[in-house]
Amino acid sequence: MVRRIVHYTLRKLWLALAVLLVLAAVLLSVVRYTLPYLDNYREDIEVYVAEQIGQQVRIGSLSADWSSFGPSLVLQDLELTVSDDDPFDLSIERTHLVLNLWQSLWQREWMLEDFVLDGVQFSHQVDWQVTGSDDIPLVEALEHLLLVQLESFQVVNSELVLRDSRGTERTLFVEQLSWVNRATARQGTGRFRVSDLTANSLHFVINAQGQRFMDMQGELYLEADELDLSPWLETLIADVEITRAELNVNAWIDFAAGRLGNAQVHFGQNRLVWQREGVSHSLVSSPVTWGLWP
Repeated sequence: MVRRIVHYTLRKLWLALAVLLVLAAVLLSVVRYTLPYLDNYREDIEVYVAEQIGQQVRIGSLSADWSSFGPSLVLQDLELTVSDDDPFDLSIERTHLVLNLWQSLWQREWMLEDFVLDGVQFSHQVDWQVTGSDDIPLVEALEHLLLVQLESFQVVNSELVLRDSRGTERTLFVEQLSWVNRATARQGTGRFRVSDLTANSLHFVINAQGQRFMDMQGELYLEADELDLSPWLETLIADVEITRAELNVNAWIDFAAGRLGNAQVHFGQNRLVWQREGVSHSLVSSPVTWGLWP
C-alpha cells in the first residue's frame, strides 16, 4: 500500500515537472519570438517607466535580442521630461540592460544581470540651502534600481554639469564608472576629468555603506599621475605659455551624509614649466603630505 502511494505521488510530481518544463519552453519561445518586435510596444514601455519614476519619459528607439541570461535590451536616446521646478535635466544616449529571466521569476521582481549607461547627460542646479531631494520619486526609483535591484552597473562617456545660483557651471566628464553592490558595502571605481581644469583623467575608488545616496558614508580615494593642469593655469595667467604643468597626488577623503570629512593628501614631485617674453621658467616642488580637517 505504501509503495503504491509513493509510486503514485512520484508519477504526479514528474508529470507536474514535465508540464512546468513545457510551459517554460513555450514561454521562452514566445519571448524570443516577440523580442524583434519590441519597438512596437515602445509607448507602453514609456508609460510603464514613467509610472515607476514619476517623470515623463521618451525613448527614441528600442531593440532587443536574447542572451544566455535572458532578454538583452538596448534603449536609444532616452530623455526625461521634467518640469521647470525640478533642479535637473537627464538624457541617456544608449542604455543596455540584460534581464535575468529566471531570477526575476523567482524574486517576482525585475532583476538585471547587466546594466550599462552610455552617454549620460545630467545637469543639476546646486542649492546647498535646499534639502529633501530624496523625496523626489525619480531619486527614489534610481536608488532602488542602482542600489537594490542591481548587483553591478557601469556608466561610460558621460557628463555631469553642476550649476550654482549665480549661473556658474562646472562640467565633470565621467569616462568610466564601475559600481558593485555587496551585502555590507558598495564600491565604485573609474576615471573622470574636470572641464577647463585638466587635460587628462583622475582615477578614483569609492568604498561606501548606506541604502540611500545622501545617507552614505565611507572613503574616497583619488589618484592623479602626471595630471595636466595647463588648461586651467592658462585661464588664470595672461601672456604666458604653459609648456608643462604636472600634478602627482594621492588623496584619501572621508565622507558622510553628503559632506566631506577628514582628508590626507600626499603630493609627489610636481613640475611647472612656462615661457614668458621668450624666457623659460620652471618650478619643481618636493613631495609633501597634508592632513585636512573640516
